[in-house]
Amino acid sequence: MPLIVKEKISPYSEYFIWHITEEEEFFLDQLVLDEFEQEYHDKLIETKRKEFLACRYLLHLATGEEQRVFLDISKSGKPFLQNRAYEISLSHSASYVAVVLSDRLVGIDIQQMNPKLERIKGKFISEEEFGWYDGQINTDIVHHFWGAKEALFKAYGNGKVEFRRDLKLTRLPNDLKKGCGLGKVIKDDLKADFDIHCRKIEDYFIAIAEQKKES
Repeated sequence: MPLIVKEKISPYSEYFIWHITEEEEFFLDQLVLDEFEQEYHDKLIETKRKEFLACRYLLHLATGEEQRVFLDISKSGKPFLQNRAYEISLSHSASYVAVVLSDRLVGIDIQQMNPKLERIKGKFISEEEFGWYDGQINTDIVHHFWGAKEALFKAYGNGKVEFRRDLKLTRLPNDLKKGCGLGKVIKDDLKADFDIHCRKIEDYFIAIAEQKKES
């Protein structure tokens, strides 16, 4: 089975990555879908169906529970597991899916290298951030900004945000293949600092935003 990563990035958070090499039938044999999942699944094209199923299967493996715990979605669109004390976040891109479980607010993003991000970087990197990292904004850093802000957005999980204003990166990792930087969410209902853990696998960028607790 292609579970390619299982890593505890802190005492509070563990993430998992699955490389999809199976046919759709493999996941359907492993999962019993509820009514909502079945209706949603049936509307997707084949590649998206496999991503959808692989995410749910990986989440089941990540929980370590014998019986599958079904995913619920809040009114703001944030996924959660009922009657569980931990936070979750999911992501998928092409042939990889990712899941993180944490005792803290957490978000995860996995993104295959996409030339489009270079063209639209001004929509999610602020002028202030461009100034901080002047001369360092190469393609890898652009992808890190995107993934980190997607992860912050998912960790916040309480509605619309403006990526340039409400989500900030304040320190880049020394190593974008395996490092940790800092970011923050700046909203009326949440002002919080986050560790931004980053990884790179082949041409995929992974970012995990984990809330820092005040001591």
